[in-house]
Amino acid sequence: MNMYGNGTAGPLRLFQSELSGQISWMLPFALIGLLGVVISWFRNRREKTDEMKETMFWAAWLVPAAGFFSVASFFHPYYLIMLAPPIAALCGIGWHAMYALYKSSKDWTGYLLPAAVSLTAAFQICILSAYTSQIGSAWMYGLGLLGLGAVMGLLVMKHKQPFSKQITIIALCVLMVTPLYWSATPILYGGNSVIPESGSQLKSSSGGNMFTSDVDSGLLSYLKKHNTGEEYLFATLTTVTAAPYIINTDESVMALGGFNGTDPILTAAQLKKLVDEGKVKYFLLSGNNSGNTKLVSWIKKNGTKISADKYSSTTKTKSSSQMGGPGGQSRQTLYEITK
Repeated sequence: MNMYGNGTAGPLRLFQSELSGQISWMLPFALIGLLGVVISWFRNRREKTDEMKETMFWAAWLVPAAGFFSVASFFHPYYLIMLAPPIAALCGIGWHAMYALYKSSKDWTGYLLPAAVSLTAAFQICILSAYTSQIGSAWMYGLGLLGLGAVMGLLVMKHKQPFSKQITIIALCVLMVTPLYWSATPILYGGNSVIPESGSQLKSSSGGNMFTSDVDSGLLSYLKKHNTGEEYLFATLTTVTAAPYIINTDESVMALGGFNGTDPILTAAQLKKLVDEGKVKYFLLSGNNSGNTKLVSWIKKNGTKISADKYSSTTKTKSSSQMGGPGGQSRQTLYEITK
């Protein structure tokens, strides 16, 4: 496992416990469904229909993206969200193809759908087995019983056409129960919105303590009191510092350097123009100004440092999003630049 907790690079990385709970719940079903589409296409010897073209599109999305995450050295878990659309689409397309084979084929391909349900349910049980300390074993055993019932129903009802479609829909719904709960865990238990993830581990997590940032009520009061019509209450280098003021106070705050203060969003000349136009006059700099040194130098050269005694406060309101990051709010200094 690498230092970022993304498992070991390799072809089965998305099936490892570190990542499977984030995106892979329905991946086996999608892959087997893709096989069903290919088999149907070759058997029917049709030209490339719209359905086949759409399948190729989603497969061309899923395969390279999954390949990248299988070998990448660094990525945050929430990046895996880009796999959700092709997995969802291929599950739907695959279900349709496998259901057609289930109804009409008497050879092994007619059992692709029961196989997809059984393998996907078994894989979901494996995922859940790593979280029994948070949610107990009920989910795991419950899914096992429902999955077994769904597969048995598919096998029994295969030749009973009036009920075959209903049982296949029920089987698909069984597979969706646990992913539905998992996707709701950030809402149910909270979490770190800077590096979001899903999972029952959030139930016992304090959430969001990797990055923290606060609203200084004294600073906020000072800036609002001395605002003379500027569009932005203040500017700062990072979205980390700006976010809690935007979220908690509904004020307009400018982030000059993106997430960690290094993005070249503005030049010094462009920043001077904003000041001359009366859009911003206060700048909050932290002790870590390693990025955008030209902007920082211009602000310090042309600005007047405001004594912390005029605005500092011991009362701080923690951001509900737990935003934070490089630079944080340590050793902040306020500068004023007027036209």
